[in-house]
Amino acid sequence: LDLAGHQDVVHALAFSNDGKWLASGGEDRALRLWDAASGTQAAAWALEDVIRAVAFSPSGELLYTGNGNSSCYQIEVEQLLG
Repeated sequence: LDLAGHQDVVHALAFSNDGKWLASGGEDRALRLWDAASGTQAAAWALEDVIRAVAFSPSGELLYTGNGNSSCYQIEVEQLLG
């Protein structure tokens, strides 16, 4: 999978439990959502700080980020795709 949308180092990757989505984040402060089957970027969201960790909720409806400034976000996947 080519994460060509990122402009800097990618620190975090996570697959959704159903294997449909791959989330990525890193130094460029961008949270990106990829279609895991095709490898195409489905969404991007700019955050305020470096992303150090990403995780999906068990249902796959929520995506969590752990950020370099010790903050975290809970984002609805549908909101990202919106």
